[in-house]
Amino acid sequence: RVNERTYRGAAIIELIHTATLVHDDVVDNSYKRRGFFSVNALWKNKFAVLVGDFLLSHGLLLTTANNRID
Repeated sequence: RVNERTYRGAAIIELIHTATLVHDDVVDNSYKRRGFFSVNALWKNKFAVLVGDFLLSHGLLLTTANNRID
């Protein structure tokens, strides 16, 4: 059954996944992702790491928003 928790879970997974991709581009020094410039190509590694950290922390905060982690 699709409900609000389903959408919340999908959003959390996407935020964490995107954060890992941004961090991966920094580690690999990659300047393109799926044909587009990566975050670190546009705004350098320092900013890309901060964006990845923000996405990761926001995703993790969403997991605890309802005081439930199941």
